[in-house]
Amino acid sequence: MKSSLKITFAIITFLRVAVVHGQISPPGLDGAKMVSWGAIGFNQKISSRISTTIYIGGSEQSDPINFSALKKPAVFVLNQETLFQFNKSWQTAFGASVRLQDLYQKEAPYTSEEPAYRKETRYYLRLFFKREYRKTTFTYSFRPEYRVFFTPDGDPWPTPLQVRLRLKAQINIPVNTSKSNQIIVANEWLTATSKNSQSQWSTLEFTEDRLSTFFRHTFHKPSVFLDVGLMHQFWRNEEKNFEYTTYLSFDLLFQNPFGKRSH
Repeated sequence: MKSSLKITFAIITFLRVAVVHGQISPPGLDGAKMVSWGAIGFNQKISSRISTTIYIGGSEQSDPINFSALKKPAVFVLNQETLFQFNKSWQTAFGASVRLQDLYQKEAPYTSEEPAYRKETRYYLRLFFKREYRKTTFTYSFRPEYRVFFTPDGDPWPTPLQVRLRLKAQINIPVNTSKSNQIIVANEWLTATSKNSQSQWSTLEFTEDRLSTFFRHTFHKPSVFLDVGLMHQFWRNEEKNFEYTTYLSFDLLFQNPFGKRSH
């Protein structure tokens, strides 16, 4: 059932081919020491101020006690985002996402939970502020999210709703004169409040910190961004103690596959 859903989503994505803006960061997980993440995306400029994006991505994960980053499935993501640019410094975006996350027991032998995975639909806004200093670009973003969780059968999850706030700072540093090679460093802080099945909301609290370091190379024909790097996730478990997970990340971002729009 899950495999067929993944194949269906992938087919739909490539039939719609259009879209990704910026770097595709790995989605955060828990219950693993190391995660491998790969994604492919497309960014299409519609007008001088509007662009639309879409990407598909998936990851594998290790057990909590080893670093076998390809041991078992972790998450599948289909994401769409539309961005509007007010001016050179300010941008805003609205996005939606569908996710299937595999769930595993926290004790050895770390086999699948019952149910084995959780569905999620996510809606979010994002506000960007960009500033350039010489050849270096600084980007700050604020992202509120509304997350809805379901069982594989479509029933509400025991914790069906979550509101999450994300604040991110990023710096793009070119390492050659043409800016075709860049170092990207970003840090993101996340807080969340969740609603349980009794319609009670938890206290808004800090949940995790994500520190990313990436190398980007830009190809010109076709126009593609290649990002390779690491994300370091510091997350709080059920006992409110912090744990650490490493992510190996690889993504390809195709720019304007249908040509540039200037109107």
